[in-house]
Amino acid sequence: MNEAFHQEMREDAATRNLCAGVYLDRNFRSTVIQKVYNDTRRRVAPSYGFDLVAVVRHAWRAWALEVIQDVGILGMLLMGFVANAPVTLTAVSWIALGHLVRMALRNALVLAPLKAKEVADRWLHRDRWASEGELLRVHARLLRISLGASLPLLLVPMVVSGLVGRPLARVVEGAVWLVALVATWAAGSAVAKRIAINKMHNAKSLRIVPRTGRLAAISFQEKHPCVVYSRPQSAEPARKGRALVTPTLFDDPDPFDEPSLFVGSGRLIHRWLPPLAIQLLPSDADAPVDIDIPFEAHELVGRLKKDLDAMRPEEDAHHPTKLRGLECRSRLYIAEADVSATNRESLHVHPDSQDLESIIDHPNKLYHHFLEIVVTDTGELVTSIYLRVTVKGRALSLDFAACALTRTPEEYGIFDAGGRSGWIAVVRSALTGLRDLPLTVGMVWRVAAAPATLVRAVRASKRGAYPRRHVPGSGTQASIRELKSMKWEEASLDKFTIYDYMKIIEQHLLKTTKEFLDGRGLDTSTFEKQASTIINSGVLNMGGTTEVHNSAVGAHSQVKADIREDANSQ
Repeated sequence: MNEAFHQEMREDAATRNLCAGVYLDRNFRSTVIQKVYNDTRRRVAPSYGFDLVAVVRHAWRAWALEVIQDVGILGMLLMGFVANAPVTLTAVSWIALGHLVRMALRNALVLAPLKAKEVADRWLHRDRWASEGELLRVHARLLRISLGASLPLLLVPMVVSGLVGRPLARVVEGAVWLVALVATWAAGSAVAKRIAINKMHNAKSLRIVPRTGRLAAISFQEKHPCVVYSRPQSAEPARKGRALVTPTLFDDPDPFDEPSLFVGSGRLIHRWLPPLAIQLLPSDADAPVDIDIPFEAHELVGRLKKDLDAMRPEEDAHHPTKLRGLECRSRLYIAEADVSATNRESLHVHPDSQDLESIIDHPNKLYHHFLEIVVTDTGELVTSIYLRVTVKGRALSLDFAACALTRTPEEYGIFDAGGRSGWIAVVRSALTGLRDLPLTVGMVWRVAAAPATLVRAVRASKRGAYPRRHVPGSGTQASIRELKSMKWEEASLDKFTIYDYMKIIEQHLLKTTKEFLDGRGLDTSTFEKQASTIINSGVLNMGGTTEVHNSAVGAHSQVKADIREDANSQ
């Protein structure tokens, strides 16, 4: 048997990719630190398929490496300026010159084919798009700017040596040593970052014990069954000259901006609208209709959970009757506006079985109970199913919703291909650090924000958990996992995997519910018809949008494709 055909991804692949992302993406790292660790005002979103504590821990390590890099470069330049200002000015001018030369080369490579096409169009008398001419002028302008700014920088060594009365050779020699020292420090920082990524990638497990109060609070909140969501704000009247846009239920959420009910679980791809509702009538036609309902809602929820738990693999994860990565638990949702001093304590303790049964049986409470079923193999693709069971008005209501988390960015997950892991990647990182030296030196000013970040981190560590007093706007917002998920329209084959899991869980829920109702002597004929409609027709699938491209409406209508469309978009 060829083992190459049987390789599998790690179960914590999503966690490892996000941990690598905080080293590779500074904006993502800043979001993790500022929006998750330092922001104690908002409750942490549930984590689906990944470990948030590990990501936060590596975000701080990556932040520390960057601060050490910036402090080292800034210290070298400041000490060099105090000791020998002409040498330091020359060194800085050379580093800036390297950036301008690289900028000129990039624009020249783009400008050359555009210029050649312009000449060919002129000779062949072909029509040209105005956008092509504008693109040619922009790159030509950038090329002139980079070349024009390079000339004064070339004269900096001669000017400063003449002003201070020192030999040009000594100024140049000192500048060479200073540039070499700064470049070595930048390359060493890039190597340290790559070694940290390789160490994380080769670790057997990324699970860590929270050592600070804030990390302990994050670990507690991401696993807590209660979620505080924010109701959508009422739309403001449209201002003059600006259209009023109202987000719909299935729009992609804007992370850390638009509120969502199933926060952290990704895009809502499917929902029964309206919910499935049937009257609870006895199966015996001679029985009185007004008999008492022979069960409570929590009994059906318990039966559903028991049957789903039986599908979890214990030994053989690939058994055909099991679902790998299946988890089934209760999830409680409460609106941010409904959180008060009386029920705020519930956010700091886990509810017991009696509390859950009371919430399920009384749907008029502030908390809304959903049976949450999550299926994921590696955390890269997560299918989350939410089922709300209520019994009221002598009717059983089933509210079904499905959400999906797509893959993390591809650049976060490539380690072994093309020498991206091991010592080859370390050497490549050193060369990349040398290539990006001008950008690194130009961004040393960001070290000024480090003290404020540390102060907020210390304050967050002291506060630890979610503040007990009511804070306006403290509802849970979108998670970092949602922030770094591929767009649903680009998921390609992953959509079929997600829909596959969704339909499997959907059929199991309907089958178990029918068996439960039959066992209680209730009529299930109406339920069977509605369940058959849901399974077979799929007309209740509300996910996705309808897009119409290159179409015509009306008699004798025609569509003519414009071959210049690509050029216009470019």
